[in-house]
Amino acid sequence: MYRIYCRVYQFFSRFAFAFAKRKQPKRIENIKALVELFTESGVRSALLATEAEITGEGLHMGLVRSVKRAGIRCAIYGRTGPGPNGEGANDAFEVYKKNDCKAILAIGSGNTLALANEVAKRAAEWGRNTGAGDKKSGAESGSPFIVYVPRLKSGSWTLANAGPASRDADYFMLYPRFAESLQPIDAACAGMEALCLAIEAYLSGGVDGKTRREMVRAIDMIHWNLCAACFDPNDLVSRGKLQEAAYLACAAFWRGRLGYAFAAADAVSSKYGVNRGMACSVLIARTLSHYGARAEQMIAELSVKTGITDKNELDCVKAEKYLIAIRRLAKKTGLPNHIAEIAGEDANALARTAADSINPRCFVPAVLTAEDIAAILREASVKYEPAFLI
Repeated sequence: MYRIYCRVYQFFSRFAFAFAKRKQPKRIENIKALVELFTESGVRSALLATEAEITGEGLHMGLVRSVKRAGIRCAIYGRTGPGPNGEGANDAFEVYKKNDCKAILAIGSGNTLALANEVAKRAAEWGRNTGAGDKKSGAESGSPFIVYVPRLKSGSWTLANAGPASRDADYFMLYPRFAESLQPIDAACAGMEALCLAIEAYLSGGVDGKTRREMVRAIDMIHWNLCAACFDPNDLVSRGKLQEAAYLACAAFWRGRLGYAFAAADAVSSKYGVNRGMACSVLIARTLSHYGARAEQMIAELSVKTGITDKNELDCVKAEKYLIAIRRLAKKTGLPNHIAEIAGEDANALARTAADSINPRCFVPAVLTAEDIAAILREASVKYEPAFLI
């Protein structure tokens, strides 16, 4: 009965979800195009919202210098913290007002983008109350546009920010500097987390054909660039492709809602402090295998589209080979094949947390109960080393 309830809920909510206005951010190709956007929009001052880790490493300074050379001031707020609306929205909004900003440049994780969304909402309300709107900047009633510059890092996208983040960015830009300083383990975890996001978005009933085609492209880029991105720090082409794939995956995942593997990985990460990308690499193949026949055909199609298998093979064979390919990719990057931290007595509680994040509202290919997820977590706690991976 519980599965029937979830499916009925999803059936009716799918109509509302299909007609909801989901903003598709436009891509800005480089810093030059960003400066041109600001100039053409009449923006003379912008709020740059980011995090202490980024300001500490000075990763934002190239952007700041380029924008300043064009005569545009950057008011920096660099203390974004965790939280559904980004910690510090009040302080960031005060910086925004004090510097008469007309746009927001959000650099870093989903938390920074959530903060930018909150500042934009407050700016819109402030503009309506004071008549501070500026039509020339494209900011009706004082609401600024947001340019998001994501950072390739595992754990950058949280359950709290999964809904609003991508929809509330007007533009996004990929910045290669963020990929230069990645350590191999960081690249591996970020890539496997992005792969998990992309696969679950591809399987989601909440995305359209265009998004699925984007996910095939993202998954393909991850499969063929992750190892090079991990072990050759000078290969900025591979790291750039991984960064692009990660952004595409996250944006589609936000549109298609959550999946069980990501939700379980997030629960495990929160409980034990395990890197979420590592948890995703362990859980994604196991979760897909639990979907059974409902997802087998789609996984088989994905296997062919990404060049893993031949189209003439049986669906069950193609799906199984794709799960093996995921495990092999994780092994090549040096990630473990199990999560030793998961204690047997914790599996049920972690599973309930994950199930509550998904059911009944998310458009998953098959409804899994808390008991199903607990079984996956128990499997994930045991070392898995079949002959074909050795």
